Amino acid sequence: MNSNELLRLRKLSNEQFNFYKKRFNTISYFRLVDFMLLLFSLVLFFRHKDFLWLLTTIIFSLIFIVLIYLHERVGTQKKYYLNRMFVIEDYISRINGEWIYRLEETGNEFNIKNNRMLEDLNIVGDASLFSYLNVAVTGGGKKRLFEKLCNNYIDDEHFRINQESISELSEKFDFSIDFQAKVKSINQEFKLDHVTESFQNPKVIFSHFVVGLIATIGFIILLILSYTREINRNYTLIPIVIQILNVFIFHYTSKSLLSTIQKTILSSRTLYNVFSIKENKKFNSTKLTDINTSIERSLVGLKKISNLASWDSFRNNGFTIIITNAIFPLSILILILYDRTIKEYSRVIEEGIESFEEFESLLSLSIIGQVKENVCLPERTNKITINFKNIQHPLLTEKRAIPNDFYTPQGINIVTGSNMSGKTSFMKTVGINLVLMNAGTFVNASYFSAAYFKIFTSMRITDDITHGISTFYAELLRVKEAIDYQKENKNMLTLIDEVFKGTNSNDRINGAISLINKLNTPKSIVMITTHDFELCDIKTPNLFNYNFSEYYEGNEIKFTYKINKGRCTTTNAKFLMRLIGIVDNDTGQI
Repeated sequence: MNSNELLRLRKLSNEQFNFYKKRFNTISYFRLVDFMLLLFSLVLFFRHKDFLWLLTTIIFSLIFIVLIYLHERVGTQKKYYLNRMFVIEDYISRINGEWIYRLEETGNEFNIKNNRMLEDLNIVGDASLFSYLNVAVTGGGKKRLFEKLCNNYIDDEHFRINQESISELSEKFDFSIDFQAKVKSINQEFKLDHVTESFQNPKVIFSHFVVGLIATIGFIILLILSYTREINRNYTLIPIVIQILNVFIFHYTSKSLLSTIQKTILSSRTLYNVFSIKENKKFNSTKLTDINTSIERSLVGLKKISNLASWDSFRNNGFTIIITNAIFPLSILILILYDRTIKEYSRVIEEGIESFEEFESLLSLSIIGQVKENVCLPERTNKITINFKNIQHPLLTEKRAIPNDFYTPQGINIVTGSNMSGKTSFMKTVGINLVLMNAGTFVNASYFSAAYFKIFTSMRITDDITHGISTFYAELLRVKEAIDYQKENKNMLTLIDEVFKGTNSNDRINGAISLINKLNTPKSIVMITTHDFELCDIKTPNLFNYNFSEYYEGNEIKFTYKINKGRCTTTNAKFLMRLIGIVDNDTGQI
């Protein structure tokens, strides 16, 4: 999807938003006028006791109810097109690179085990892969996306099923925008378990309803008697006062429950509308079909709950909340109906919600297939190899990221090169695309084939002064995890940036040689960046040298960011130090 087409879609959505905004404001004005006329006719009825004014009051009341209904429908459409503009803007920001300023979703809250690999490869955190991909609005959907990005192993069948589902979703771009726009209004904590557990004493709720119903019947009887002049009309205030006190006590003791139920009712309506759209019934892949079937089973209960939304919005309207609860205990009735529906349909609804959350995570993973042009579905092989063509870092714009080709079998890959030449970025590119592959989605490459590897990283190392851990010791702890795992004789990829940079050169080189020998096992691939050329000449099986280089144009240093075979033959440290004034320009001395 190119940015010009997205700009066109955004313009169309903006036009529709302005259309519904104007209509929304017009209905609001007429609703206010109608309410004033309703009050005026009601006052005249009580003053003159004329049936004509009673009829006028009823007519204005009916008009007001219709206007509330229309106001809600138009408001929903207005909000939809506003959300649609936000969704399209998100797509545009992914293409032009401005998405990095979206800091609201990082995935860090799910990284409770403090998996350093996820931080080293920018899977979670600010400007991370999680931030780039996530379109989930529910907490469960976000958690499922995080789990899929943890590089966990899945068997070949589930790997194929995930690829099939994500591939199909990536082709449904219009549906993707429509879906995201609709679900933005769903509450992030949309769960039913805590709601059903809240009904601890239904007898108390029912007793409030009985009191309210008696007060309503009493009001109607007294109103008829006052109209026939058999009693004073002021007596009609008695059941109204009782009703208000009853509802007030109920609201005070159940305000938390009512708030939760209101959110769930509104979310149920949105969820019902989302999965009732025709496009949802056209999925071909096995997993999406199963998800859709689960959602359809939950639609019956969701429809009953969503039907309560209209009454709930009428109850909570600023103009009608007093009337509805003063004359009839609508809040209590809604709660009773909700309780009965949840008890009957809670299991299938919860299954539907879980399917919805899974759908959100799959849709998030399909984003890269919709945004990037240089993508492919990777092949997973049983051979201990990594092979790709035109690989790019998915978090960079495709115009900025320089593509690379690479192949490595089992063994040690020593990557040398001058500062800022792209060594670390290349390792991160390999790692993050492997994570995408194992999540079952597209990779940012024209071809990609690899086995499943458990990934170990030692990159963004920092000290921990609170626990007395130095930078060097923190790195030792990281590589120890890889050394311990290789004893299990399972596929593993180890990515080490500037190996043992926290110690002196002699210990660093000797330690790196020992580490290389320990990790050079039949099911292991290792990539190490270093400035120590001595590591390029280690006599060990399957050791491969690669480099990144630079060139100069006048006083400017340029980088190709292309990986080459062999060790590096250039350096740029003195040039950079001269550039910022550390080294004397004439003598070259510090």
